[in-house]
Amino acid sequence: MPWCLIIDGPGGRRRIPLVAYGAVLLGSAPDCQIQVDQPTVSRHHLTLQVVDQCLQIIDIGSRNGSFLGARRLVVNAIEVIDQPTTIRVGEVDLLVTPIIADDATPYTVMTEPETVPSTTRIGATLATGSGDRFFRRELVDLLHYALTRPGEQAMLLAYAQACVRTLPLSRLQLSNSDDGLLLDWHQPGVADQGAALELVYGRQRWLLAAEVLPTPERVRHLAELGAALAALADTEPMAPLLSPQATLPITSLDPHMQRIFRRAARVASSDIHVLIRGESGTGKELLARHIHESSSRHAKPFVAINCAAFSEEMLEAELFGVEKGAATGVVARAGVFERASGGTLLLDEIGDMTPAMQARMLRVLQEHEVLRVGGHGPIAVDVRVISATHCDLDQMLADGRFRLDLIHRIADWEVRLPPLRERPVDIVPLAVTFLLAATRPRGIKVRGLSRAAADALLTYDWPGNVRELQREMARVAVFLDQDSLVMSADLGHHIRSRRRDGGVGNLQQQLDHAERQIIAQALCAADQQVSVAAQRLGVSRSTLYRRLRDLDLLPEGAETKDAASD
Repeated sequence: MPWCLIIDGPGGRRRIPLVAYGAVLLGSAPDCQIQVDQPTVSRHHLTLQVVDQCLQIIDIGSRNGSFLGARRLVVNAIEVIDQPTTIRVGEVDLLVTPIIADDATPYTVMTEPETVPSTTRIGATLATGSGDRFFRRELVDLLHYALTRPGEQAMLLAYAQACVRTLPLSRLQLSNSDDGLLLDWHQPGVADQGAALELVYGRQRWLLAAEVLPTPERVRHLAELGAALAALADTEPMAPLLSPQATLPITSLDPHMQRIFRRAARVASSDIHVLIRGESGTGKELLARHIHESSSRHAKPFVAINCAAFSEEMLEAELFGVEKGAATGVVARAGVFERASGGTLLLDEIGDMTPAMQARMLRVLQEHEVLRVGGHGPIAVDVRVISATHCDLDQMLADGRFRLDLIHRIADWEVRLPPLRERPVDIVPLAVTFLLAATRPRGIKVRGLSRAAADALLTYDWPGNVRELQREMARVAVFLDQDSLVMSADLGHHIRSRRRDGGVGNLQQQLDHAERQIIAQALCAADQQVSVAAQRLGVSRSTLYRRLRDLDLLPEGAETKDAASD
């Protein structure tokens, strides 16, 4: 049975699992496995060792002694502990308590995002002749991302010019081809003087905007990299790649979600209207914001309104605005269509609109103009509408509660965001992301999730989806201490005790659900390589391909990659 050591001291609280791997040395010296840097703790104070179901503690001659209650431990004598106990070491309290084995085993280790390279580091990298990685990875990523930003050709040209002025280049060109992104530069002094070096970065499927989806940290990384290049070139800092208000959708390991993001990037380059369906908390507004920020409208307003939050009369005023004198004491006010003109309007919970309001909406979308409440003349608006709902619009259409002609207007592209329980491969990575975000402001570094905590997260059905997971991790982070391993006891009781055994469906549905989770995790561990995942699962590649197609888990290009590797 493993034990957990909880250290209370002036520096805060730490929790350290102890397992049966030999004696562990505790003291203030840097060579101790458990360092407690306090003046009353000896350099080598005591050892702890898990033996069978008990914990053995030996004071190895400490200056200030070790105490169980008021009793001082005898030097070099074994003290056996079989229940939760507090040990006082100098002025520090050590609580030791037994835990389950899976809470002592890390499931995933949390790491901070890669540090953004400074101007000095970039210059030093190039000066030492180790710039090949920079050219082949950092620079390509930077220019590729700028290339795929709609309406940002000027930014791309500015980056390229800064690179030419800053780096040992005499020519830098960037272009598209059917094979991928071509980066062509010429470096004076290379062996093949006068010849251009051509780099193919990815295939056609990586070309369009956000086909390679950067994380928010990666976006900041690229933006600061561009600013650093500009500083080296002695130019004015360039505009960031994204506005400060930009919100990217959370990256996903689920193949279906990745396809949604790729299609959303294509949709962003057009002005077609979008309908996003999905349960509450699946990220509908995040996807809407991402489409807006990736579009040519990104410099214009993004306005969101919840249609379910207003009565019919109030919603009409909020959508279309009111004129002065429309009612006693009313002043003129623009509606959200006017405020979002030139940009994007998110109509959240559009399924809660009344039939009369749906008719008015249809006219606005057809005529591209609104009439304020109490107004006498139409006002032209240029708005891209993204609608979202958790309602079953198909059933509402069948019941006559939603207009078919309005569906045709708002759903040029219709997408359903799957609930979190249908993409279990994302649960742990999202939990880690949210924990990092919640602990970073406190300066707390967390070691990761224990296997028991990860199992609890994976077996919970998440009725509140991603939003519920984010709130749970924010709550957990409040009670975490420095260097903690998140254990199952840190999670809410409803998460530890509730399993996906109710509401999943019949036996076949439950088996498909379990198989989907196992295969998705195997693909993640195999870096989306189907042949490797099949080998690890002990099935033939053809069998795994068949199940991947049945479960809609087949990564794009997987069959082509496998054929190339044969």
